[in-house]
Amino acid sequence: MIDVGQKIFRLIATRNRPMLTALDQCIEQLERLSSGDPASQYALQCARKAVEQERHFQAREGLT
Repeated sequence: MIDVGQKIFRLIATRNRPMLTALDQCIEQLERLSSGDPASQYALQCARKAVEQERHFQAREGLT
């Protein structure tokens, strides 16, 4: 039987999947466009960190 905490965790992880898709697309664009520009490099670093954190969150339940 799935407890309430686990069910909520799965709902959050499922809801965040479109965000991961959007972040992956942002990363692709930033990789293409960044030419050493500090602002682009910082945005790319932040997007990669966000993806890493979300994938770690989802991996806790084997959702990725």
